[in-house]
Amino acid sequence: MNSIIPIIKELERIYDVLSNHFNLKYERPIITIQTKGSQRTTLGWYCDKKWFNGKKEIAEINICAEEIKKNPIETLIHEMVHYSNSCEEKEDCSVHQYHNKIFRDLAENYGLNVKKMEEVDGD
Repeated sequence: MNSIIPIIKELERIYDVLSNHFNLKYERPIITIQTKGSQRTTLGWYCDKKWFNGKKEIAEINICAEEIKKNPIETLIHEMVHYSNSCEEKEDCSVHQYHNKIFRDLAENYGLNVKKMEEVDGD
C-alpha cells in the first residue's frame, strides 16, 4: 500500500520533539506534503489559518514533496520559525517574501545557519 501517512506522522513526531526542545507553547499546525509546482526554489511553506476545524482556524506547515528525500527537517524548522513569529504577531518577511532580521534572529536560535543568498544567474 502506497501512502504518505507514515511520513506525515514522522514529521508530526519530529515537530513535537522540536517543539518541546524549543519550549514552544503553540498548538501543532497541520503538517502537509504537497508538490512545489512551478515554484522551483520552494522547499516548503507556512500558511496561517489555512484549515478550519469547527470554530477554530489552524495553521499549516507544508514540506514540498520534491524535498522529502533531501532535508525535510531543516525545512520543518524553517517553517516552525515562521509559525512561531506569526503566533507572536511578528512579521518576519517583506511583502516580496524576503526574510528579515526578526526571522534571522529566531532561526539562529533554532540552530539554522542563516545567510544572505547571492543572486542566481539567469533570474
